[in-house]
Amino acid sequence: MSEPMNVSAHAAGSVTADGHYALNLTRPGSHVLVIEPGRGIAVIGPASLGKKADLHVAPDEVIHWPAFDPFATSAGSPWPRHIDYCGNDSGFFAWSQRRAIEQFRWTPVFADDRSVDASAARIRMLQIRLAQVSGHLSIALPAAGSLSLEGDLSRVTVGGGVPAALLLRPTLGRRRRRMCYLRWACCRM
Repeated sequence: MSEPMNVSAHAAGSVTADGHYALNLTRPGSHVLVIEPGRGIAVIGPASLGKKADLHVAPDEVIHWPAFDPFATSAGSPWPRHIDYCGNDSGFFAWSQRRAIEQFRWTPVFADDRSVDASAARIRMLQIRLAQVSGHLSIALPAAGSLSLEGDLSRVTVGGGVPAALLLRPTLGRRRRRMCYLRWACCRM
């Protein structure tokens, strides 16, 4: 394998070739990103994910999301088009205000209560998997885009804009009478 190319100083969308790239994801040169032909997704998560993750990042590490800015598909769309992230850094919402994201699947793992203002995010399809959250997430959504919630829906309060499409996949308990619900706040956070 050749030395990974450092593209941190490259202009946004200027890198379209497959290859090995040094990525300043959590600190300078912290990760090597391998882009393969036909792959439009980046999977980011803890080392326990093994080879399922393209980039290993501890759940509470802060991610420098603009590290992906230099990358684009051969058609000129931002790469990755789809991101699957298991961790607690919600900075991708602010990053998406200037760089649209086609699909973002987020699996937070925090144990406390957190509020996230995603009202200005430009994410076409946001999927939130609540299977590993033992705390509570309050999130304000933008007026556009689609939302998918999966897991224990009592762990989330959603406010802000109304999504264009809403998909709920509640985790049901063993007892038939256990109910899952979605609380929709009618005012902005």
